[in-house]
Amino acid sequence: MFERVFYPSDFSKTFDVAFAHKLKTTLASRGQLAVLHMMPEVG
Repeated sequence: MFERVFYPSDFSKTFDVAFAHKLKTTLASRGQLAVLHMMPEVG
């Protein structure tokens, strides 16, 4: 299925459901999950 799954997130509550789907997909395909923590812009 997928060898690598990329997930950019700011780790807010609205991203919990999307993360669960990404994790499920990654585990089902026995792939690698890369998470990028996006910081909100300050200014």
